[in-house]
Amino acid sequence: MEPRFEERPALRLMGLQKRIRLDSADWGALWGEYHDRYDELAPLAVDPGCYGAYFGAGEEGVVDFLMASAAGPEAALPAGLTVQWVPPARWAVFECGMPEIGATWHAIYSEWLPSSGLLERADAPAMEYFAPDAHTGASPVRILVPVEEAP
Repeated sequence: MEPRFEERPALRLMGLQKRIRLDSADWGALWGEYHDRYDELAPLAVDPGCYGAYFGAGEEGVVDFLMASAAGPEAALPAGLTVQWVPPARWAVFECGMPEIGATWHAIYSEWLPSSGLLERADAPAMEYFAPDAHTGASPVRILVPVEEAP
């Protein structure tokens, strides 16, 4: 499992944020709630895909999970939604199909990252990117892990 690396500029994500436990999250319900609000976000988006971003919550196994669209800096925030800025970073990018998301995350953190000589950046979220046709298998899901050189 070897990623490609990308340098990416800052990204403004706008969407629905929930505090979740990773081991018991109901992913279908979470994404269903996001899709109920998607029509409000689509006109503001600068990219037709969507992101799942995992922001640390200060507790083991708990994250602030943001289901979002990339939005321009001038886009007004609809009521009840959240904006988070993702800093510019170097990203390790892994690709997989929808059914392999969980196994890919596991392999990244249990195998690849510990042997890579890199560290995950604490100031940027790990993310998933879903192209509009990722759910059909026509495009891969991209898993992005912000990395930096180990000291």
